[in-house]
Amino acid sequence: MLIIKKELENIREKLSSDLPDLPNETATRMNVVDPLLRALGWNTSDCKEVYPEFPTPNGRVDYALCSPSSEPLCFIEAKPVGKIDDADAQLFEYIDNSPVSIAVSTDSEKWRFFYPPGEGTWEDRQICTRDLINDEIPQNAEFFQNYLSYQAVQSGDAANTMRIQAYLPDVLEKVRLDDSEDFDKAIAEAIGYRPTDEQVMRSLRTHLSKSQPSSASGPNKNQKRTRKPNERLFVTMHDGTPIDDPNQKIVLFEVMKRLVDKFGGDTVLSADKKRSQGRSPRLIWHKDETDVPGKRRDEKVKPKPYGEYRISQDHRAPQKEKFLSELAKELGIHLEISRS
Repeated sequence: MLIIKKELENIREKLSSDLPDLPNETATRMNVVDPLLRALGWNTSDCKEVYPEFPTPNGRVDYALCSPSSEPLCFIEAKPVGKIDDADAQLFEYIDNSPVSIAVSTDSEKWRFFYPPGEGTWEDRQICTRDLINDEIPQNAEFFQNYLSYQAVQSGDAANTMRIQAYLPDVLEKVRLDDSEDFDKAIAEAIGYRPTDEQVMRSLRTHLSKSQPSSASGPNKNQKRTRKPNERLFVTMHDGTPIDDPNQKIVLFEVMKRLVDKFGGDTVLSADKKRSQGRSPRLIWHKDETDVPGKRRDEKVKPKPYGEYRISQDHRAPQKEKFLSELAKELGIHLEISRS
């Protein structure tokens, strides 16, 4: 933690200088992002760990923090000071078809953290904004240690805590409106697993102390924030059977279960491997598989078992629609898929 505090002090000194130390994006990355990542335990000299200009279907993101080698867990997009909204805009394009569980935009002074698998608008998925000039250094150091350090990201603890953060406002409101509602049960139901007490306390501290978030599209800061309802997913199977449920995860699981029953699990698994071209995310795998792209992330939300297989559910509605359409094409069938 002392190393992180020291680096944050160095960065604040650079940013507070009257000299034009950071005239462009390259200077931002060399003078701020790279040193901070090193202080957080990342080896910026190892491209398999910190992958610069990582290719995505929509362009190259500035950084991908990876594990195992070249398997992205976190995207970071950096811009010069004052260009945080430009960083957001590019970051959102790169995330659209990439299953990372942490995304960060920065202009050196401000750092915005997002939980991409969350629901609603990108504003809804913004977890926190940290200001390296105006926020207290000890609080910033603790936040970066918990959400962006090598250990926190690699272990999955950062993504798990961010998942709690994403659902925390709704859970707190639910508990507030119903005195009989048990908080531990409510948060477990919302995120799909029971978190540790430490993760919950960390999320609560961040929720209470975080800077006021602002939308990437720049609405009036005094405008009341409203949460967009979760999208629903509707699927009509190849045999005409409709699959409809308010919970997208149940819809995806039911569709996959029917495909396994129709074609056999190995056939569906093989088609899914062709669909994903060996990269995450995968929708189905054998229970005893040990080397599965995307498995680290999927296991955090405990994918449902079905027979000899496990079926992942933790994807946003657009991803679910896209993945199912691709899988149906590989299987030679047609699925009617829509969202609302």
